[in-house]
Amino acid sequence: MKREHKRVLLLSFVSRKEDLAVDLGAALKTPEWLSEHDIARALARLGHEVEVCLVCDEVEPLATRVREWKPDIVFNLVDEFRGKSVNDWKVAAYLELLGVPYTGCGPRGLLLSKDKSLAKQVLRPHRIRVPDCFLIEPGAATRKPARLQWPLIVKSLYEEGSVGISQASIVRDEAQLKERAEFIHRTFSQPAIAEEFIEGREIYVSLLGSGRIRVFPFREIRFASLPDDAAQIASFSAKWDEDYRKRCGITNEFATDLPPETVRRIVRLARRTAKALNLDGYARLDLRLPSEGAPVLLEANPNPFLARKEDFALSAEAAGLSFARLVSKILKLGFERGVP
Repeated sequence: MKREHKRVLLLSFVSRKEDLAVDLGAALKTPEWLSEHDIARALARLGHEVEVCLVCDEVEPLATRVREWKPDIVFNLVDEFRGKSVNDWKVAAYLELLGVPYTGCGPRGLLLSKDKSLAKQVLRPHRIRVPDCFLIEPGAATRKPARLQWPLIVKSLYEEGSVGISQASIVRDEAQLKERAEFIHRTFSQPAIAEEFIEGREIYVSLLGSGRIRVFPFREIRFASLPDDAAQIASFSAKWDEDYRKRCGITNEFATDLPPETVRRIVRLARRTAKALNLDGYARLDLRLPSEGAPVLLEANPNPFLARKEDFALSAEAAGLSFARLVSKILKLGFERGVP
């Protein structure tokens, strides 16, 4: 991509129709809009013209803005559509139908990665270790298969960002399994997935590129003072509740003490995962490092949270990329892909 002025449509979402009328000037100054704020600021500093477009449950406002403003590219930050995170791939596909380049992962990678069960089925033949699991459909029996051992961890099939994950997600008997699966069904109106619980360090691996994948220095979530009976998991509170994080001594730091062979194994795993799941643009992988054996891939997250002081950007910065340069490279990858 040449260094020249571009029109960039920053595309984000709201969960409620009434929020489409939000005052963006004020909203972009709040923590809830941190990613949009940081990216818009970086794009402006790079010399681009930026407009923000919001979607909720209709695509016509997006089509109208593309038709009237004629952006050179869309910076796609949509994590959900029509109130469901599983619909994010449809927005990427719609951008392709509109004939406009966009940043981040394409619809195939979004679709494969969002379904935690499908992703595991795709990855196993590629020699990527993933937790054994089974699905629990709403209204179906919840009995654990004999091949799995307690404890298990129960998650929603499609949600990201640890939504729906708490200490109660760790289940140790049939009664707890049934209760937690019903909570997922009731709260998210989707199947639950029950996985073997992998003890070990939790590592975040950030990736950038399409075809040739660049792997940034790893981050790790650490737990200094959890209660003795609490599992070391990246629950929703452990990720997003600052009071809880301070109380439990939870920090995100660079994983600087890994043996060189472990680092090489993780890099190989990351690149195989990106290829198998069609992760183009940028992505983050969540891994567990058990005390013995190969790293275990928990989840693949295309288009992860992108703000200047969050894990992905901090990993890029450690590799020598300022936030503005990172945004520029993500933009460049979108232009290089063009319109499939």
